[in-house]
Formats: sequence, C-alpha cells, structure tokens
Amino acid sequence: MIPVSSNTITNGCNPISSNCVVWQGPDIPCINLCTGDSVSDVVAKLATELCTLLDQTSLTNLDLSCLNLASQDVPTDFSELQQLIIDELCALRGRCTALEDDGGGPGSSSTVTATLPGCLQPTINNDLITVLPIDEYAELVAAKVCTLISDITTIKSTLTSHNVRITTLENAATSTTSIPKVTPVCVLPPVLTDIDEVVEALEQEFCDLTTVTGSSTALLSATTYQCQSLNTDNKLFGSGTMSTLEGWNTTPTTVAQSLTNLWLTICDIRAAVKNIQTTCCATTCDSILFTFAGVYNTGILTLNFNGTSAPAGFSECHPSGALVTVSDGTGTVYSTRVQVLDALTGTGTVQINLTSAGLNVYMDYIVTVAFCVTDGTVTCEKASTVTVTNPAGACALPTGVTATIS
Repeated sequence: MIPVSSNTITNGCNPISSNCVVWQGPDIPCINLCTGDSVSDVVAKLATELCTLLDQTSLTNLDLSCLNLASQDVPTDFSELQQLIIDELCALRGRCTALEDDGGGPGSSSTVTATLPGCLQPTINNDLITVLPIDEYAELVAAKVCTLISDITTIKSTLTSHNVRITTLENAATSTTSIPKVTPVCVLPPVLTDIDEVVEALEQEFCDLTTVTGSSTALLSATTYQCQSLNTDNKLFGSGTMSTLEGWNTTPTTVAQSLTNLWLTICDIRAAVKNIQTTCCATTCDSILFTFAGVYNTGILTLNFNGTSAPAGFSECHPSGALVTVSDGTGTVYSTRVQVLDALTGTGTVQINLTSAGLNVYMDYIVTVAFCVTDGTVTCEKASTVTVTNPAGACALPTGVTATIS
C-alpha cells in the first residue's frame, strides 16, 4: 500500500484490512500467485508453502541409526543434517581415494565390504544380500539417492498440480448432477428412464418372481427330491438305465438339471404308455368315448366335445366328420357335418350358424350327433342327443290366439 501523510495515523499508513490490498508484483506460478490477488491470499499461500517446506525438511521421521551417532551429534535441524551428509560424503571420499591409490591390494575396494541396512538389502536368486564390496555399496546408495531425488521432484510436481486443480474446483460454480438414464427391455416401457426407477421395477419383478417360484433355497431343495436309485433304474421304454439317457444328470445340483431329468423321465413314461397303447391290447369300441354339450345364442349353436376321445390311429369315417341333426320340435330339421377329432386338437368346440336353417327361432332345439370313427379294421359308431335351450323362447309371443272385444 502507498504511505499517506497524516498527523493522526501511525507511521504514515492507513490501517486498511489486508483483504482490501492487492498484490501488484508479477505472477508466481509455482505457488499459484497472480497479480491482483489480495494480500490475505498472498500471505496464506506463502504460509502454506512454508508449512509444506517445513514438513518436507522435518527430521522427525528420518532413521539415522545406521550412522551410529552419539546423542550430541544427532542433527536437530536441516542445516545440521546437510552438514552431516557432507561430512559423511567427505569421509567416504577420503576412504575411496585411499583405496583407489592402494592399487587393488588387501584394502582395495574389491576386498573392503560394507554391511547393508535392511532397507537396502536386495534379494538376488532367492538369496538376501546383506554385505557388498564398498564400491558396489556406493553405487547402490547413489542409485537410491537418485531415485529419491526423482521421487521428490515428482511429488512436488504432483502437489503443484493438485494445488491448481483443488483451487479450480474451489472456485468453480456449484454444478448439478443428473440421474443416469437407461432403456429397460421388459420391466418398464422401452424408453429412456431414470436408473433408480428401473432398479425399483427390477426389485418388484424379482419379488414377484420369488413369490411364484419360491426362494433360491427352496428351488435348490426341490432338486433333492429325485426318486432314490433313479440313476440305476431301468428305463420304462427301451433298454438301459435312466442314466444312459442323453442329457441325464446323475447328480443334479441346479433347478435346470433337475427339470432336465424330470422331462426325460416324463418322456420315458410317455413312450412306454404309447407302446402299451399300440401293442398291449386289442382296441374295441369300448375304447371310444363320446360326449357333447350344446349352447345356443343369437343364431349360433356351439357344440362342446371335450371329454370325447379316440385311440391313436382312429379317424372319422366321413371326410366331413360327424352328422349333426337339429330339430325345433315342430317337424323342421336341419342337418350338417362337423369335424369332432379336429376340434379336440384345439378348444374342443365347434360353432354352427343356424340363422338360415329355417328353424323356429323361439323353440328349444333337439340336437343329435352321430359320431363314427375307424382305424381301418374296427369301425365304431356312437350317437348322443341333447336338448339345447333357446333363450329367445322365454320371450316368444303366443300364436293361434283369438281375442274378442265387446
């Protein structure tokens, strides 16, 4: 700040806060000091650098035990430490010079050895080296010193970089973070969605899944209920044991393996039953089951043949199927044919449109189905009749009524 003359101001200066005084000197990059910084910032940065230097030159963590110094010779500050290093180096230099002048005699560097401190003891070919010739010792120490100097330089550079980056972060405006988005495939609609919502949906799906399938412990426990000795039991169809089936797991430990064995067992049972149906017994008409029911609604008659069955190899006698006869009880009859066995491969039902059949639309219908099947050797005919209620009959208007009004 610029001195100001005054009779009332001490030493000719106004007492102004250091925050109001700026540094007008040059930029000093090594401490991130810029022209225009307040004196408070300048002093704070200088103090920080001073504290860092004091920490770096502190003797607290140095291990000088290898020097075997007397207590009065232990350095108490950095200057004394530097002098101690110089003294030691000079002593070593004198010894090395004496050794070099000796011409390789009994006291040459090739015969004089030094014990390595623990931190410098290398392991070569699995052997721990604790002693080296003095010249190799010196080379090892020099290499370590160079490494330390390089490390210190790197650390200082890193600290400077970190200081710049931290200052930048401190001066940066507060930024807002956004929740990442992902596109779910099945738990939610396939649109970009906040990831926390997807995680919640996944958790709900997982809970629903475990509610239906049971816990993983229960599923694994279910794999232990395979029949005893099932591996060595003979197959029901064909030769060999169950363990010879392709894909069989002799020791199922997962639900997938247990299900594989279950399906292989079911398929073996089915093959055996089919073989029995084919070869065991002669097929008669008693093996043919025939039943049906009917429902009528707004011109459509629906016949339900579920419960009807015929052994493998049988087909309907007529190419168009069973004969269906519908009567309204007044003498009007409508006939058609339907494929019963084909219907049983689906829902088991067949619909017949009676809107153009000429039947009385208010009467209940008497429906007869003549079912005939054959395997080429045996032909079986079965018929059944049911009465189908016509909902329109409840609302039918009376006919043939004569009314007299007087």
